[in-house]
Amino acid sequence: MHVNKKIIYVSHDAHFHGAQLLFLHTIKALKENFDYSVAIISIGSGILIPDFQKYGPVYCLEQGYQTEEKVELLIKDLLSQNFTLAICSTVISGDIVALLARQNIKVVSLIHELPHLIQQYSAEGKAKNIAEFAYKVVFPSQYVYEKFRTITELDPQKCHILPQGLFNHNPYKNNIAKARNELRKKLNLPLDSKIILGVGFADYRKGIDLFSLISYSVRKTHKDIHFIWVGRTDVQFLNTLPPKYKAHFTLVDPTPDIGLYNAGADLYLLTSREDPFPNVVLEALDAKLPVIGFKNAGGFEDVVTEKTGALVDFLNLPKMLEKIYEFIHNEGLRLQKGSFGQELIEKNFNFLNYIYQLLDLLEHNYKKISVIIPNYNYEKYLPDRIESILNQTYPLYELIFLDDASTDHSVSTFKKLLSKENKTHLKVQQIINDKNSGSVFKQWIKGVSAATGDYIWIAEADDLCDKTFLQEVIQGFYINNNITLSYTQSKQIDEQGNVLANHYLNYTNDIDKEKWKAPYFRKGVEEIQDI
Repeated sequence: MHVNKKIIYVSHDAHFHGAQLLFLHTIKALKENFDYSVAIISIGSGILIPDFQKYGPVYCLEQGYQTEEKVELLIKDLLSQNFTLAICSTVISGDIVALLARQNIKVVSLIHELPHLIQQYSAEGKAKNIAEFAYKVVFPSQYVYEKFRTITELDPQKCHILPQGLFNHNPYKNNIAKARNELRKKLNLPLDSKIILGVGFADYRKGIDLFSLISYSVRKTHKDIHFIWVGRTDVQFLNTLPPKYKAHFTLVDPTPDIGLYNAGADLYLLTSREDPFPNVVLEALDAKLPVIGFKNAGGFEDVVTEKTGALVDFLNLPKMLEKIYEFIHNEGLRLQKGSFGQELIEKNFNFLNYIYQLLDLLEHNYKKISVIIPNYNYEKYLPDRIESILNQTYPLYELIFLDDASTDHSVSTFKKLLSKENKTHLKVQQIINDKNSGSVFKQWIKGVSAATGDYIWIAEADDLCDKTFLQEVIQGFYINNNITLSYTQSKQIDEQGNVLANHYLNYTNDIDKEKWKAPYFRKGVEEIQDI
């Protein structure tokens, strides 16, 4: 598959909030995992601009492109560089969507807002631009889609529901006990304290007033329960809250170590009045944290269910209190709901899968390749082998490392090699046998069973490959949908990787001297019968 790997990505600003962090991780994945050139347009400024700049040139419209004419010139300049595709984040980018579309740039628009916020920013006109000019419109949930339709008419044929997936990997995910101790020490709390967490911009929409009222009500009788809110604050709104309410929860500035708070808390309290599909909910569930929120407050109802937490009637604080007490005093119930939540995230919210889906909407149809690496005592070959896999010009969906009870340092070597790579969102599974299986084919079957991609590449650990291997071998699947197996000619190499011969034709000449010198398609049954 040959596509133009240049894309414009538009953000409404670069502040440290959910939609902007999603933007950052999307451009990171496009660059690192798919090798795209990304031109970044940020309508407003913000602290994430330096992070955006790691993945492409940034054009901040409020700093040098304040008029529509200047923005049009910028778009025409990018078009002259063959940037013919765009992804635009949030309704606020609606005017840019129109300008891009008028230059015949194909636009996928991502909607993160609900009606109250759209109206608050007087962005109804921008929403109409998106409805008219976007090639595709993506919503994180059916709820957000239905609400957007109350703002403007919308062609349902161009609309798609794509939950964004989890982009933050929690380093404490498999060490909850450590996180609990570290968090309580960090906050100077007793080690047996209970922690109820909230995360996000502390304002009216996120319900910081409700969070403070709940904390006041709980801590009147339960001093061992502590309420923590992590995020920036709407200072003006916060100052309107009665001091007695504000005194019962702790505000923590935004931190890159949010994984510690999720893994170390006991419960996540979502007091939002309106929240389309918050990343913070995915992060909480991934850390086995049950979530309590309101019904009819956002698209998170798709993931916050009776199995992963609880939803109470909108703004019903007494019922919310009841659920808090029910969960906080029943560790078994919390663990049950938390475990189900984590399983749900792992199964359905792979971030790289979200990027594949976005690119598919732009007709960049990548196959999802699961790379299975069978290994037994191949420690010395792993550095070159892993490098040859990760340097492929065609994207990888996941790596599955199968170690058949190696007696060398293969497992630790693999972990070190992966820690140095920059493909952050690549899904990696490590399946380590306690006892040697005695059969490479059993290992293959185990790998295939664990794979979640669409196509399997068995990449033996003691082998090497050219960086264009996948790019070439996958072509058959694009040409003919009936293809189930594709392979290439191989070079013969010794233990040091030196080429002994450029092919294996001497091994097949007694069958056919010409057949394996050129590409061909054939029915599998006929191929086997002839051989």
